[in-house]
Amino acid sequence: MADSIYKAIRKEHDMTRDDVCDMAVDLGKPMQPERLERIENGKFNIHPEEVILLSEIYKEPALCNHYCSKVCEIGQKYVP
Repeated sequence: MADSIYKAIRKEHDMTRDDVCDMAVDLGKPMQPERLERIENGKFNIHPEEVILLSEIYKEPALCNHYCSKVCEIGQKYVP
């Protein structure tokens, strides 16, 4: 199974889950490493606010576009 986009981008940035979660705390939006792992492995659905947080941490606004066009029901129906 291929890595999810969230895991692939984290790896591209050479970050651990703990690194990401530490940065989330610094931004005042805590995230547990276990939750991030489950999101990355497709066991939990990611929430929109978590997509925004990860896009800020990785400086990858394309994550929001991906979510809106591939995951969000509204985006899939109304956004080309």
